[in-house]
Parts: sequence; C-alpha cells; structure tokens
Amino acid sequence: MRWVVSISSLSELESYRDLKVDFLVNFKECSKHSELSILDWEKINKFIPEDSNCYLNWDILMKDSKLLEIKNLLESIDLSKFQEIRVQDLGAYQYLVDQNQFKIQLLLESRCHNIEAIKTLLEVGKGCVSRVVLSSEIPTTQLKEYKSSLNIPLEKLIYGPILLFYTPRPLLGGSSVHEEIQSLMDSEESPHKEFPVIQNRHGTLMFHNKKLNLIDRIDQFGDIDYFHYSHHLS
Repeated sequence: MRWVVSISSLSELESYRDLKVDFLVNFKECSKHSELSILDWEKINKFIPEDSNCYLNWDILMKDSKLLEIKNLLESIDLSKFQEIRVQDLGAYQYLVDQNQFKIQLLLESRCHNIEAIKTLLEVGKGCVSRVVLSSEIPTTQLKEYKSSLNIPLEKLIYGPILLFYTPRPLLGGSSVHEEIQSLMDSEESPHKEFPVIQNRHGTLMFHNKKLNLIDRIDQFGDIDYFHYSHHLS
C-alpha cells in the first residue's frame, strides 16, 4: 500500500515533501482546480524529492480544441520527472495510448461503476494502464470483486473533498471564462445545504459539504493498492 498526495500549491508541496509518499501534481492548465502553472514547472520540480514518484494529473473534460491546446503545451516542457499521467477524458486517454510514452492512471470518478465497461476501457489501453482510480461511490463491500475481476492495481480516495458533479460547461455565468467563481448551493431533493460550487476555466464543480475521511477505517481496504489523500479545497 502506498499513499498518493494531491498537490495544488507550493505550500502543499513544502508541507509533504519530507514524507515517503507519491505526488500527484495538479496544474491549472490541465487540472480541475490548482494554483500551480505548467509554466512554473522548473521551479516546482526543485521542491520534489528525487526519490519520490511523481504523477501528472490531467483530469479535465474537454473539447478537441482544448485537447490540442494542452497537447501542445505538454509537449513544450520536460515531462521526464513524471512516471505516469492520470487522465479522465477519453480523447486524452486515446491520445496517451497512441503516444505510448507514459504509463496511464485511468481516473473513473463518478462516471463508471460497471466492471465490464472498465474492462473495455482497459482493453483500449493496450497495456498502458498502470492502475484504476475508483469512484468514491463504490461500496467497500464490492472492492474485492473489482480487484479480482480487473486484475490491476486500484486506488481509492481516503481523505479529501467528495466531487458530486462536474461539467465543462460554465453554469454560474460570469464575464470571463478565466474568472473563478465560488458559491454555495442547497439541494431541493434533500435537507443538505451549502454544497461548495466552483466555476473556473474548466467548467463547474460541485462538492459535498463534508470531506470524506476514511483514515480510521484503513484496515477495511486491504484490496486497495494506493490510498489517495487530498487536502485541497479545504
């Protein structure tokens, strides 16, 4: 079992750099929410310990024009520090498979729970996929079935914000696509209130009003190979 810590700012990186963990680096150009920029990669790289595994998080959904823009941007910097790339968008996934330069971490989040569908995605990967990052919605009781059926390392969010909804569309309005808007919303279908909502250049995200915290239940996840920790959006 290994811990994967999500990094979205230099202060987070400085806080965790002395720990024996893997780093998932988020850049604002290709990640849902981050303070870090790909253009500052050389400076950021100096803070990452040489003996740490480092992964690039490319987790946004996008149109073909945005995919091309990010492909060109990634090709303009030195990515040799990254052992693997995490991806959700199927167009980006196919691009990485065709490039065959990096191992791929397939991010499922809330969109894919069906084991047969996941197997199909893995077949598309042609052996490039190193792990599957499961949705936090999958019950603990089903993890053993996923492990035996998929026969691939699995990762699960153990501590961090619970993403309930994500769309690349700007649902809160605003005068600029680069403007970040934060708000709170209530549910009309339940008594729950004040769900954090963020709109930025990559769309609109809504989170549960409480963070997921399963740290005290670690012993229940023997079938999980990687534990994901994210202090972001606190």
